[in-house]
Amino acid sequence: MKMNFYIRLIAAAFVGIAAHPAIADDAAVYRVEAHDIDEVDLRICSPSRLLVRGDGDTDLDFAVVGPTGLMHVDVDGTDWTASVLEPKGYGCTHFSLLVENNGNVYNRYFVRLVEL
Repeated sequence: MKMNFYIRLIAAAFVGIAAHPAIADDAAVYRVEAHDIDEVDLRICSPSRLLVRGDGDTDLDFAVVGPTGLMHVDVDGTDWTASVLEPKGYGCTHFSLLVENNGNVYNRYFVRLVEL
């Protein structure tokens, strides 16, 4: 399954997609199935902090791909990550958040963008 994660990561890069973080009530909620990969489109219009936190049931790995390629990777044994994302040039930029679930059960995860 690891290979599938890296293949999707490389594919997203070619397309050029135009401490434990606190997650507030306004976070978007997603679900990634066991041993699966989820992709979330992020539209960034000003410098923002990306905060992602799983439900604690499994290990999640993360990658963020932007118009210039790989922007952030987190492949540790936790189910949370944080990164600062900035739009390229003027206007908004699309980023792709890839979330891989390495566990045997689904993981509900929360995504929040905080403008800096």
